[in-house]
Amino acid sequence: MSRRNVSGLVFLACIVVGAADSSAARQVEDQLAGKVALSKAALPGKKGERVYGQALAKSARGRAIFWQDEKTGAWTIHYAAVTRQPVLDATITIYDVSHGKQLVLTKEKMLYKQSRIVSGSVELGREDVIDANRRLLMVVENGGRVVASRVFYIQGKVERKKKNRNLTFTAEETAAD
Repeated sequence: MSRRNVSGLVFLACIVVGAADSSAARQVEDQLAGKVALSKAALPGKKGERVYGQALAKSARGRAIFWQDEKTGAWTIHYAAVTRQPVLDATITIYDVSHGKQLVLTKEKMLYKQSRIVSGSVELGREDVIDANRRLLMVVENGGRVVASRVFYIQGKVERKKKNRNLTFTAEETAAD
């Protein structure tokens, strides 16, 4: 084979591998449409890469539990919501659904270009939540429609109020047998 044919084959192989990689990423997005991936750290890689798609699929399943940071007393939650149609802006709303449904936080998210994946992070402070051990619901909306949602849990130390344990007795009570 000539050098020209070999370089042409290498170029063709790169195109085939790149097309297979992007089609695999689209396939992962199609499977996860309407779901939210939650993790303690940002997902590795860039949107559209195979590594990102694998991490997205892994963190979109199972029970998501987040522990309180001991230094700051806050919970940091990284999310990636997959929508059916590309969006340019989204509203991320978090509700406490432990007992009823109470609003905890609302955040507006603007994207630089239309994408099927809305990603970012949210930090819940001690003042945002009612109690440390709660069940929360993250809802991603676009144009008033819910495009993705997921339930997750936060865990932490509960601050208990100290009760006054000092007892006082009268002289008659202490003298009695």
